[in-house]
Amino acid sequence: VTPTPTLSAEKSDYLTGDANNNGKPSPGDTLTYLVRITNKGQVAASNVVFNDDPSSFFTNITFRAGSVVTSQGTILKGNTAGDTTIQIAIGTLPPGASVNINFDVVVKNPVSPNLVKNQGTIQASNAPVTLTDDPDTPAPNDPTVTFIPPGDVPTAIQLLSFTARWQGQQVAVRWATAAEINTWGFHLFRSATQQRASATRITPAIILASGRNGGATYSWIDTPGSQATIYYYWLQEIEQDGTTHEYGPIVTPAS
Repeated sequence: VTPTPTLSAEKSDYLTGDANNNGKPSPGDTLTYLVRITNKGQVAASNVVFNDDPSSFFTNITFRAGSVVTSQGTILKGNTAGDTTIQIAIGTLPPGASVNINFDVVVKNPVSPNLVKNQGTIQASNAPVTLTDDPDTPAPNDPTVTFIPPGDVPTAIQLLSFTARWQGQQVAVRWATAAEINTWGFHLFRSATQQRASATRITPAIILASGRNGGATYSWIDTPGSQATIYYYWLQEIEQDGTTHEYGPIVTPAS
């Protein structure tokens, strides 16, 4: 019987970019995968190739091209702008030898379902295909799973700025978002008092969200009337399920 290599591969996940500093994987965070491939057989594995498609299970993570590092071999895919998959020609792996590979992905915002799953494959000319294994579970050759706690999935915008400034006889209302999660669009409300109940909607139709997975900037030109009056503005965000969130008021000083 001709001996063959015995390849094993573990894939571990690490939180390396904690955008909201909560110590847990959340939308917008960076995960680093570390793959350790070992030849546990008695003969060398020839023409070893590692392949990985981070979006093969779900499309809720984005591979960060240029983040691939390997301790052995040539990176064929993964470090060129626009790459979405990883391929590394490892070459020969002697008995008892190991190779370490790592790369980054970013959790999308929003994330659905509330988990990230990833698995790579290892091929060799003299060994069967090997799947990476999640070392945190007893199951063999299973994908590496990272759970995103439901409470960490935000449901509102991250508002960077919200201003109202006189421009001649008109008021320019502007706002900017850093993120928009399940946002359908916006409405603006105006009042000559600080009482929200007295405000009237000044946008005849919803201003559709354009940020989607990122942020965006918006503006609305209002003609409220006398520049001698102080006006108050509220921004209302409408989510896709009808839920609303309000920001403000901001004030326009009398001109």
